[in-house]
This record gives sequence, C-alpha cells and structure tokens, in this order.
Amino acid sequence: MAAVYETVFGPLPRSRGLEGPRLWPPEAVRRVQVAHDALNTGKVTSLERALELVRDGVDLPQRVTLPVEGDVLADLLAEVRALRTLAEAQGRELAELREIVAGRELPAPTAQAPLAPEPVDVGNVVQDAVKVALDPERLRVALHAAAPSTPPAPARKGWLARLLGR
Repeated sequence: MAAVYETVFGPLPRSRGLEGPRLWPPEAVRRVQVAHDALNTGKVTSLERALELVRDGVDLPQRVTLPVEGDVLADLLAEVRALRTLAEAQGRELAELREIVAGRELPAPTAQAPLAPEPVDVGNVVQDAVKVALDPERLRVALHAAAPSTPPAPARKGWLARLLGR
C-alpha cells in the first residue's frame, strides 16, 4: 500500500533517512482511508486509481458513522433498571417461600432436580448486545448490502450482426 501511495503522492517521510520505516502523516492516512472506502463501495477497481482520484480532488464516498440517539440509550437503561428491580423482588419472594417451606417436612424427590442456571448479569448482556449492534464493520456490511446494485452492461453485438447491420 505504501508503494502504491508513493507512486501517486510521492515518497512518505522516513524516521531514519532513506532506510528507516515510513512515517504516515494524518493527511496520508485520511487519503488512504477515503481511497479504501471507494474501493470497498465498488466506485473504483484499484487502490492506485482511487488515490489518483483523491489527488485530483474527485469526491469519493466517505466512511459513514451513525450517531447513537440519546433516547435509545435512556430507554435501554430504564429497561435494565426495571429488570433489576423485578429480579430483586423475585429474590425476596423466593427467600420468603424458603422460610415457609423450611418448617415443613417435604417428601424426598423422586428424580434428580435440574441444577439452577447461573445468575446472568443483565447489564453486561445488554451492553454486549449494544456493542454488537453498533459494530462499525457490521454496519458497513449492512449499508453495503442495502446499496442498490448496478444494472448489467448491455450485451455487445457479434461481428456478424454488426456487419449485416442487425
């Protein structure tokens, strides 16, 4: 990528003369990102062509970032708090039922009771679900899939049909 960049924009600065590793100024990184985005959207077929278009000032598609609305996060937080309150109430009810049952003789179970599942931290589950839903790569793929496809190129006539004018 650096070699292609240098053919279009000239040599990148190096840390130790001509033999040191290349240094990527922020403007060079931005140019490569714009070119890479254009390559991913299918607007160009090569990184070199995309960099040439960037150099010539042609507007190429930019990476899209979707804002997260504050209302969505507030609603999600309220729902998590309601779930926590419900879980605490059920825990108290279970403790009361255990106290009631503790004084009574219960028949021996006939089969092995299934083990209770481990408690789930709802906050982490919700947080992980939000992270997955807002993953930039996943959103990029979804936007790419939603983009309209280009129509196929018209079929070319054979040499005999062109010769006969048909």
